[in-house]
Amino acid sequence: MAHEPAVLAIQSQHPLASRRSVPLSALRDQPVVTLTRASRLRTVLDTACRQAGFAPRIVAETSDLNVMVQLVAEGIGVALMPRSGAEEAGDVITIPVTHPAIDRRIILVWRPGATSPAARAFITLARQHLGQPAVRT
Repeated sequence: MAHEPAVLAIQSQHPLASRRSVPLSALRDQPVVTLTRASRLRTVLDTACRQAGFAPRIVAETSDLNVMVQLVAEGIGVALMPRSGAEEAGDVITIPVTHPAIDRRIILVWRPGATSPAARAFITLARQHLGQPAVRT
């Protein structure tokens, strides 16, 4: 299991762009682009905002992280998303979210004795990317 932090993705000209980090409450008055309600991250966003005393002002929903990044780049809104979802995103920058910090768990499950060479290569790559030591199966 690994954890990946959620970050605030914003257009580089956004007023929050110069901040090193932002509290979740900074989203209170911001238009928000988000994943659909079927996403676990959307549930986390809704719950965290409710606990902070506000409802996010959703202006767009999608089931595709790439579309979400494009909407942020166009200035439609800001987005709480996994850090890896905004890598290499052109005019979009990411800022850590604090108070509370939000992350997502990433879990890979496999049967050790029944993995193909391709599956073993994928597991090794995933562990390297997620910062976990590779194991031999």
